[in-house]
Amino acid sequence: ERTVTISSDVPGLAFSHRSTTSWVRITPVSGRIPHELTVGTDARGLPPGSHEAVITVTSSVAAPPVQTFQVTLNVPETPAQPRLE
Repeated sequence: ERTVTISSDVPGLAFSHRSTTSWVRITPVSGRIPHELTVGTDARGLPPGSHEAVITVTSSVAAPPVQTFQVTLNVPETPAQPRLE
């Protein structure tokens, strides 16, 4: 998990956010600026490799009203499970 701080020169602006993928988990869903978001991931079901997502934070009265940032998740190769014979 990582913490991202949403801030503005004008405190109290309402914001919301969304992600381009379902494996990114962000809490809380909305709030008022300044605010900290917790960004986590759920890699279950993702194949090994690098996966990218874009998180969009929107505040209709901010200038600019939309800010985006990229998240990269690296899923390692799963080692072979030992097998008894």
